[in-house]
Parts: sequence; structure tokens; C-alpha cells
Amino acid sequence: MSLRLSILLLFLLLNAGLVVAQEDESCAADDLNARINTLISTYQEQQANQIDDNAAYESASALTVAINGLLDACAPVATVEDAGRTDLGSGTLDDPFAFGSQVDTGKGFTLRITGVTRPADTIIQNINPFNDAPLPDENYIILRLEVLCHADRIRCDTSYLHYEMVGDRGLIYTFPYLVYPNRLNLRVLGGQRAEGDLVFRIKRNDSNLRLIFRPDLFRDTMIVLAGELSLENRILATANADLNVRRGPGTDYPVDAGLSEGEQVFVVGRTADSLWLQTGDGWISRDILTLDGDPETLPVTFQQ
Repeated sequence: MSLRLSILLLFLLLNAGLVVAQEDESCAADDLNARINTLISTYQEQQANQIDDNAAYESASALTVAINGLLDACAPVATVEDAGRTDLGSGTLDDPFAFGSQVDTGKGFTLRITGVTRPADTIIQNINPFNDAPLPDENYIILRLEVLCHADRIRCDTSYLHYEMVGDRGLIYTFPYLVYPNRLNLRVLGGQRAEGDLVFRIKRNDSNLRLIFRPDLFRDTMIVLAGELSLENRILATANADLNVRRGPGTDYPVDAGLSEGEQVFVVGRTADSLWLQTGDGWISRDILTLDGDPETLPVTFQQ
């Protein structure tokens, strides 16, 4: 089979998968299995006389993309039960998932906000001097987002186009036009993690910021995460020695910052065993902290 025919096969397979997004009844178990079998049969027929290794690879990749698209179209949107986090919000605008919690999207991957920088005006301007400066009543905010692709998936894709931000002013913010090399545009293999940034230009006095993830750009479904740390339940922590602030709860995560002996910081979340505590900048080990309160009262914002 020529490369041209492989591309044609990709087009046909993708069309077969996209039909599902328009027919809710096609997501019934019998219909779903029948459509997958049709995709496989089409692939096998085209491969009957396949002798070109490159074309064979392209065709197999096309089949994978089509089946994953079919499964994505029929996947349920994340719910409280799906995410298993009834104590950390339900993922709606009025009750967003708690900041820093792992949220199952129902699309084969989980999301977690691992950091926030606000204001980020200087960072944006230093990256490229041609990036627009915010107006006097605006500033930039950067959210670091971690994506964990489920082990049973071949790969997971997500980009900044699926995300918006909203605050109490009711304005919808989208990713602005600017030069930013680390913007979220990820293709993650099954069982792997990756990170990228989301940038928004928001009103300076906007508050109660929430991140909106839209699994399907052509539907109204959304999953909402708190875009800022809640300060309602927080505990003052004092460093008993110099320590690292890590991107995640464990020594296998990279170091993003540090605390000096005697420096104080508020902690707002914890791991299930309370051995690691979450701050606004990352995670610190409980072992070398003096806490002004019981960490068990903090929400669990990370689970393996």
C-alpha cells in the first residue's frame, strides 16, 4: 500500500469514528463494539496485500487514532463518582474541584494544577518583548498543569484550546495571542506524566478564579477546577532547616524553589498519609516542619 492510500485510510477511519460524536445511541455497548469491529475489518481489508513497512505503520497508527477517537466520543464526562473525590468538589462552576486535586476527565487522563503565578506580567514580557503588555486594570496569570495519561491508553492529547478561565466578574478568559514556548500542547504516552502552562490575561481585581476544561469543543460539557488556592483552611508551617519545595509530593519530583531555616509558609493541602504538604509554590516534606495546627484537617489534594 502506498503512503497516499494510508492517508486515505486514515481519513476513512477518522470519519467512521467521528460519526459517533453525532449519534448518542451509537455509544451503547453493542453499537460501540460493532463500530470498532468495522474499523478493524476495514483495516484488515486494506492490509491484505501490504508489503511496505512504512505504509503498514501509518495504517496501524490510523486505526489506533480512529479507535481512540471513538472511545473518547463515548467516554462519560468526569463526575464526582468518576473522580472519587466527593470531599473536594463536584467539578461545577458553583462547586469546582479543589485546587491541586487530581481530576479524572473521563477522557483517559487526569488533570492537576501544580502551580500558579499571579501576577506574571514580568515573565510574559521577558519571554518576548513583543508580547502585549496588560492594560492598567489587567495582569497575566500562569497555571502549571500536569496531565497523567492512564496506563490502559496508547496516548492522550490535550491543548490550551480546551481551557478557559472565569472569575466572579463573569468574564470568560481564553489563552491570549502571545509567544510562550511552554504553553500546554501535550501528547502523553499511556502511563506517563507531562506538564504544560496555561496563560490568561485577566482583570486585576477578579477573584475566585476557576479553570474550565471543555472535553469536547463542540458541546457544552465542562469540568471546573479551582484556579487558586483556598485560604479558608490553612496551617502555618515553619521550616526547621533549609528544605526543597518540589513540584509534587516526593523526592522523585523536581525542585522548583526552597525554604530557608526559620522561614514560614502556609500549607493548604496534603497527601493521604500527611507526609507531604502543599503550599502555593509546591510540596514540602512534613518531617522538617513545625506546624501551627493539625495537618489531618487539611484536604487531601494528591492521591496515587
